[in-house]
Parts: sequence; structure tokens; C-alpha cells
Amino acid sequence: MNYRTEKIIIDDNGQKFKVGDTVGIIFNKASGHEGGGFGSATITKITDTGFQYSQGGKRPKTVQLKNIKEIYKYR
Repeated sequence: MNYRTEKIIIDDNGQKFKVGDTVGIIFNKASGHEGGGFGSATITKITDTGFQYSQGGKRPKTVQLKNIKEIYKYR
């Protein structure tokens, strides 16, 4: 039998986000960019402190969970 382990992100409402999901985020005050954010980013890797994302073929970038006010599934 083969087994696979997946890291996921779960918000306060129980919504789950995993690698391959297209998401948007809004930054919190601690990030220094309060109210800003981005949309249409694909999660490429989930780490212990945040996740890497890609937007349209650009090189992957990283965001830390401590800097996120809200994460949501992008349409």
C-alpha cells in the first residue's frame, strides 16, 4: 500500500486550503501592508510558517501566516 501525507491550512471557520488551490489574501497590520493583498495565486508549497505561491508563471513567492488577516478561495 502507498501512503501520502498532505499539509493543509485550516482557517477559524474550518475552511481548508491545500497545494493547488487558487487563493487570495488580505494582509494584517503586523505585515506593514494592512488591507492590501493579492488574488489569483496558486499555492505551490505549504510550510510550517506559511506557504509559497505562484501567480501566472512568475517565480514562486512566500507569505507567512502571521501576516495574513484573511485567506479565501479565489474564483
